[in-house]
Amino acid sequence: MVLDPRFYREEISNLEIEGLNLDIDSVSEALQLLVKLKKIEKTLLKINYNIRMDTRSIRKEYLKRIEELNKPVKVMKVFNKKLNKKESLKVKKKIVDERDHRIKPYELLERLINDYLLQIHDAKNYLENFIEKNVE
Repeated sequence: MVLDPRFYREEISNLEIEGLNLDIDSVSEALQLLVKLKKIEKTLLKINYNIRMDTRSIRKEYLKRIEELNKPVKVMKVFNKKLNKKESLKVKKKIVDERDHRIKPYELLERLINDYLLQIHDAKNYLENFIEKNVE
């Protein structure tokens, strides 16, 4: 079952990544924020996996449609009719364009998640360094 990209966008929004403040004054604040970032990272990785699986399902669905074009269609159970090459290419292009249009929102979400994961990685490094310096 493929989920709507809006569902994933809402899930990402609920994580409240935007506006996450890295201003910390103590080691305990840094530790709390580090735990929160690790939870957010884990959730983002799960969402990213689900997005990839949905994209894969969509691609498989459209691949089946294209493969169906190559099979002869029985007309009145007497003659096998096949699309001519020009018509076939036109229909395949339309199917591919439709697939790309349907996948685009998932790809945008995947890029957004990857950007967030990079930012989280940098923030975790910053917090770990802060903790290391202030524990000694």
